[in-house]
Amino acid sequence: MIQLLYNEEAKNQMSTPMDAKFAEDRDRLHLQMMSAVSHDLKTPLASIIGSLEIHDKMKEMLTEEKKEILLKTALEEAYRLDGFITNILDQARLENGMTKVHKRHCDVEQVVQDCIQKVGDLSNKAEIKVIKPKFSTAVETDSSLLSRAIQCLIDNAIKHSGNSKPKIQIDFAQDQDQLVIHIKDDGTGIPEGEQEAIFNKYTRLAKKDYKNAGTGLGLTIARAIIQLLGGSIYLDKSDTEGVYKGALFTIKMPII
Repeated sequence: MIQLLYNEEAKNQMSTPMDAKFAEDRDRLHLQMMSAVSHDLKTPLASIIGSLEIHDKMKEMLTEEKKEILLKTALEEAYRLDGFITNILDQARLENGMTKVHKRHCDVEQVVQDCIQKVGDLSNKAEIKVIKPKFSTAVETDSSLLSRAIQCLIDNAIKHSGNSKPKIQIDFAQDQDQLVIHIKDDGTGIPEGEQEAIFNKYTRLAKKDYKNAGTGLGLTIARAIIQLLGGSIYLDKSDTEGVYKGALFTIKMPII
């Protein structure tokens, strides 16, 4: 009741119709965000509980193969749930300025290779190709944070490419005093007018599509991290003639 009275009083104090419209849009987005996050957390949790309950209550009747499938499903969903929670916590730390940067000399190509290994078993999820550069990719940066940003981009390509086994290519270039990292896929790409919006929090809500569940924070986190490291990230134009004609993300990192 107190909260309702507070909301009503706040609305009455709006000085202009524009203020009221802003508050209305903010409240609507907040409700949509809470609904999406609740859905995305509850869905894998329900799958974990369901799989383990069946395994527990019917283990005497199940074949070893079916037991293994149930346990594998529960583990995969647990990893997915962990990813959702990690994204939410990472975003909170970034927004509150709690993320600390520890820069050191590192090889970005090796960071990318290590990141691919950390993402998990990708052999059945995507075909990832890393083009080895003919120049040094050494920079001063926080390798852990950079790896996290690249992981977000790879996860995004896998979830939203539209292909059962997307092809992802990562290559490198040089632009004066900056190292350039290209991450491109063979998906459907990003519609005109949404190239910048996809970096906003919970942009996935606009799609009204829960097929590929996720908190919609991956690209937001990737951009926040890259900017924190002194770099930039944006959606580039894809090669419409090549294999990788989906989304093309470009990261630029200062070499010095």
